[in-house]
Amino acid sequence: MYAPAQPPLDCCAPAPSDGGFHDAYQLLVKLCTLGARPSIIRNLLPDIITRKMMCNTFRRFTGRNAPQGKLPQSVKVCLSSPTQRLHATSVLLLHKNFSALPPEQRYIRVHEGYLALVGDEWIFDFNRVYFLCRASAVGTLHLVECEGCHTHFAANSERITDAKNCPVCALMNQSATQAERIAEESLLYDQPAQPPLGCCTPIPSDGGFHDAYQLLVKLCTLGARPSILRNLLPDIITRKMMCNTFRRITGRNAPQGQLPQSVNVCLESPTQRLHATSVLLLQRKFSALPPEQRYIRVYEGYLALVGDEWIFDFNRVYFLCRASAIGNLHLVECKCCHTHFAANYESITDVKNCPVCALMKRSAARAEGTAEESLLHDQLVAKQDRKRLARAPKAVAHRPAIHLQKAMS
Repeated sequence: MYAPAQPPLDCCAPAPSDGGFHDAYQLLVKLCTLGARPSIIRNLLPDIITRKMMCNTFRRFTGRNAPQGKLPQSVKVCLSSPTQRLHATSVLLLHKNFSALPPEQRYIRVHEGYLALVGDEWIFDFNRVYFLCRASAVGTLHLVECEGCHTHFAANSERITDAKNCPVCALMNQSATQAERIAEESLLYDQPAQPPLGCCTPIPSDGGFHDAYQLLVKLCTLGARPSILRNLLPDIITRKMMCNTFRRITGRNAPQGQLPQSVNVCLESPTQRLHATSVLLLQRKFSALPPEQRYIRVYEGYLALVGDEWIFDFNRVYFLCRASAIGNLHLVECKCCHTHFAANYESITDVKNCPVCALMKRSAARAEGTAEESLLHDQLVAKQDRKRLARAPKAVAHRPAIHLQKAMS
């Protein structure tokens, strides 16, 4: 009965080391079962085992011809991806663990330990494991330390000082990208584009990826620009992730460009100054919160205050809060009505632009104009009534005579 082509996963299986033919043949069976090439078998077995015996034994135990050709010339073929570098690191650690064993036993132990470690997710067969162990023995493959996570990983001698290709860091970044894709597909598809008006919605503050992504979702729902997202989110959230999330939630591309250079664009009219004053008062109220939470609280409070009559979106609210934080926007007191209103640093002593006084004057003017229009309308209606009443008696007096003349004729 043929032996199976797949070796057992027990990394402690006995491997004979006696130089006799029987032991050599048992080792040949073991190597053929593992799928070793004839060139590798030639290096590990004594000359008593011929090449024809190798090929026949390999065909008998695996059901296929022995693989031919040479092993790779460079270890780069085994380090081309983060997963390969991680598996190669496992092989090198096992090779170091079994370094005291003879070569023919050491390679078998390393391969069986590698299979026991990764299970069905193995990517290196026995020939690649042998090649990596030989490269480590001759000094062309080393274990170097990552500068980021301080994990040792496999690197060739040409890049022994380059620790930027750490497989652990690379796979963590890939996991973050996969988590983003899963969150987009499962959690964000039915997110509303319009945020709730309540200013007490909980916002996570943890520095982990999940909380950072939830904060990204919240800011994209509010319509934040990528430049603002970059200032409020950690570096783990990439710009591509921001744009994709914004497009997924709002159904449109993320707005580009910079914020205004001057606060004058937000203070041009009394209504704008009044709304900016509301934003600054809310900014003062939520000043104890972290920045990423404070801006969201201010904007939600602003929406709850003005309702459907809002004129500032989240980006303008963020701009006004930032201008207030760096001293370019202040709350000054009107000398007439003693109301505090928003004014920029250039006109901090000019209190003539009070939005309350301006709106009151405008309301008074509108009321005066309405009164004048109402008075003119009443005068016109009264005049028309007098004319109608003046004509009415004559029409009533002549009407019976006309009817009598028609009746007599």
